[in-house]
Amino acid sequence: MTVSYILDSSTSTVGSFLRILFRWRGSVWKSVLVEVIVWIVLYYIVFSIYRFSLDTIQQKMFESIGRHIDIRLHLLPLTFMLGFFVTIVVDRWKNIFQNIGFIDSAAFYINTYIRGDEIEINNQRRTLLRYLCLTQVLVLRDISVPVRKRFPNLDSLVDSGLLKKNERELLENIPSVGFNNYWIPINWIFVICYRLRLCGNIVADMLMNAILNEVKVFKEIDRIIPLMTILELFFIMGWVKVAEALLNPLGEDDDDFECNFIIDRNIAMAMTMAEMCYDKTPEQIISEDSCDDLFNPKTELAPLYAESIATQPQHPLVGSATLCNLPEEHLPVRMVERQQELKRGSNVDDSLSNTNSTELSTEKEKLDETLERQNDINTTPARV
Repeated sequence: MTVSYILDSSTSTVGSFLRILFRWRGSVWKSVLVEVIVWIVLYYIVFSIYRFSLDTIQQKMFESIGRHIDIRLHLLPLTFMLGFFVTIVVDRWKNIFQNIGFIDSAAFYINTYIRGDEIEINNQRRTLLRYLCLTQVLVLRDISVPVRKRFPNLDSLVDSGLLKKNERELLENIPSVGFNNYWIPINWIFVICYRLRLCGNIVADMLMNAILNEVKVFKEIDRIIPLMTILELFFIMGWVKVAEALLNPLGEDDDDFECNFIIDRNIAMAMTMAEMCYDKTPEQIISEDSCDDLFNPKTELAPLYAESIATQPQHPLVGSATLCNLPEEHLPVRMVERQQELKRGSNVDDSLSNTNSTELSTEKEKLDETLERQNDINTTPARV
């Protein structure tokens, strides 16, 4: 199941960091505990054999073999291979998460563009959304173990209400030709939308295309305790375990996706939109006399806060150059065209440089005179 750390990391303190570091559920500690224990046991077995079963010559031979392996071990690009592997796995994890369908957008389109409050039309809206949920369940049954345990066969889909008996018979009678039939409910959706367009419940072809597009998208010294070696093993194995956990985010680990929750949410959202939210909006009351309405045109725009946090300081997002005070900010500025650069050594370049230097000296003299007049005005005492 998914483990949330948002509450523990809501404030940046030492305590919050330690709480997250020593969490057990969904942690690296839990994932590498067995491997670390096995390694420690094997270490002490080898340590005991070396100390109590080998003579001096055998111990020296053992030490030489160990030094040789230790020197050659650093030639293996272990961190590079792990980094490359984890990068690929994380990209795959993100792609899987981005491809998990949420029904909200498609439900908004279906609920808005399919007009009619008759029982039959309302049932058509519910059926379209049910087919979307059915498609998602059919896919997740083959890639997610928790969903497979929840819906082990088509009978469980019928018992849950996602699939009707006549639909199951039609689904089973369509030959799969060695491939999966995930596309069949989507085909049913397209046919129903086309019929609704012919009947006028979808008022324009553009609106029908919008619904169908949303449907398509939905888818060397002896050590008694080798502490540093244990830590190295812990980090390397933790790195590997994180990659293994991300490799299949649809399983039953602590940090895998909650596929059953997504299915339940999509079903609840779809049925609520189709049944209770069709063509319903709050009454729009316009009262210009009410001074308590924040969005009243006569009310001064002042966003409200809870009294307990109303006095807390705020740090608004202001540009870094906004508060910069420049002494020449209020002085007149003459705007000129930018001079084109020429190759050095030409007569034209020399003449332009002389002209530019003359103009610059003239501008500098004018600016100095303006600053002197400004200083005279500021230093002149006021007459009484």
